[in-house]
Amino acid sequence: MNKVVTDKIILALGNFPPGNLRTKNLLYIKDKRYIQNPWNPGILKTILQCDKIIFIGSGQTMVDLATGLYKNKYSGRMIAISRHGVLPVVQKKVGPYPSFFDELKGRSHLTNIFQIVRKHLKVAEQKGLDQRAVIDSLRPHTQEIWMQLPTEEKRRFLRHVFRYWEIIRSRIPPASDKIIRTLISSDQLKFLKGRITDIIPEEKGIKIRYLERSANVEKTESADVVINCMGPDQ
Repeated sequence: MNKVVTDKIILALGNFPPGNLRTKNLLYIKDKRYIQNPWNPGILKTILQCDKIIFIGSGQTMVDLATGLYKNKYSGRMIAISRHGVLPVVQKKVGPYPSFFDELKGRSHLTNIFQIVRKHLKVAEQKGLDQRAVIDSLRPHTQEIWMQLPTEEKRRFLRHVFRYWEIIRSRIPPASDKIIRTLISSDQLKFLKGRITDIIPEEKGIKIRYLERSANVEKTESADVVINCMGPDQ
């Protein structure tokens, strides 16, 4: 066995598969109709043209799969269930926004950082500037901002802010957005807002129970395939 002596080690392992939802029933995890890793090569070939699909999540991974299915002449129905039901922002060339990193430097509380960023988003809107530019101005400094946060503040970010940040930070190409709008207008793709409470394998499909966000009422949807699109496990 060879040994290497080094001063530092960097783990560059890539994306981990999404974590499984901790629902009432965990039998779904071993069900072949549930796909935990949406990045497996050849995933689109395992889905039949007429299968009904439920995506857990409505972010970039869902968009990539839905557009890929569309290009493969997929004819079934798709449903994306997420807590907020919001699509990522479309990529667009925008003008620069002045850096405000000096206001964030050394800040160790997420609330303060959030307030400052929101202030500049409002300033950009008032000046007729694109809000994407505000987030773009932070790109050179995001790692430093993240590293200055205590562990508990990082956990708060992942729990409460990450999805909103991801929507505007991880954008989708205009071509993908056009396909998604086509799927929505033809009623082939539908978005539901809610928190999934259970995933139940049945003989003819998989049933998902979720609490609808607007009314806090439990509803159900069934599908032939369920794909986890919640993003890499943290």
